[in-house]
Amino acid sequence: MFLQSEGNTHATFRFAVEELGIQSFDDRLIVIDEFHHVSSNPDSILGTQLTALIARDKVHVVAMTGSYFRGDSEAVLSPADEAKFETVTYTYYEQLNGYTWLKSLDIGYFFYTGPYVEAIHKVLIFTDINGRSKEILDLLGIDQRARFKHVHCPLPDHDDRRPSFRVDPKTERFICTCLPRGGSMIDLVIGMGHASNFVEATRWLRKNLFGYATQYKQVNIPNDFVTTTTDTKEIADRTEILRVLSKCIEVPPLHPYVVKKGILPLCALYEPILKNLVIPIHDKDFLLRGFEYIYQQDNKFCVDGTRSVAIRDERGSYNCL
Repeated sequence: MFLQSEGNTHATFRFAVEELGIQSFDDRLIVIDEFHHVSSNPDSILGTQLTALIARDKVHVVAMTGSYFRGDSEAVLSPADEAKFETVTYTYYEQLNGYTWLKSLDIGYFFYTGPYVEAIHKVLIFTDINGRSKEILDLLGIDQRARFKHVHCPLPDHDDRRPSFRVDPKTERFICTCLPRGGSMIDLVIGMGHASNFVEATRWLRKNLFGYATQYKQVNIPNDFVTTTTDTKEIADRTEILRVLSKCIEVPPLHPYVVKKGILPLCALYEPILKNLVIPIHDKDFLLRGFEYIYQQDNKFCVDGTRSVAIRDERGSYNCL
């Protein structure tokens, strides 16, 4: 879990702890950036939660900060809690000079809608697949004997002439001693060619191991989308809307707007020529009413032919436009 700022992800973490409880974070690595925002003052919610996590002694905490100084008279940690941390100092030179111990790093990004505490359970893939390496090997068509001895490496880019592949039954991590190459079951799914990245591998496992994948409602185009009007300009505008939508593809995960906002708008598409996000505007039945452009610079506008529509949900009503 990566926490970045007091007003954004620190708050998200506080709400998650309040909702899920301290015990939900057992056996997790919690990384807190801007650590000087923590306070030992008992009125500090984040500080109180961190104290409880440290006292429970079932998490690893990495505290990161460029300056261990709050700017007020409050201490960041109590002396007793501070003594439990091992101090590591990196200069920019040391960071650029490379890492000694870090050999591989899995980073997953997930877009979600709705409450964070509901979405968090959908991304805890390592918890879900724990103890299921045997089933995953079956799905990948890999010899089950790999859990007990070395077998010929199944990775498609390795012409293995002597048995070199093994899966540790305790850690459920694989290793090929010839390449050398290894990793988690997520890495193995990627290595076997079923996914190109962490997110795709997660989706593949959820679909094939658990029989489900994240589903999103699709915007449908009504048959009379163009013909409901007799106005020549509006007919042309709606025809252009359909033409643009027909050229759209999935949104690249590193699109500037998505990276900045940290969330993918519902039903968003990507127009590859102008490189804009396309947000279909729909009614409560998910019937198309037009679309909105979002430029990389965050500028937004609804194209001609888009009809305004209001939708009511459990929180009240709001206008799509």
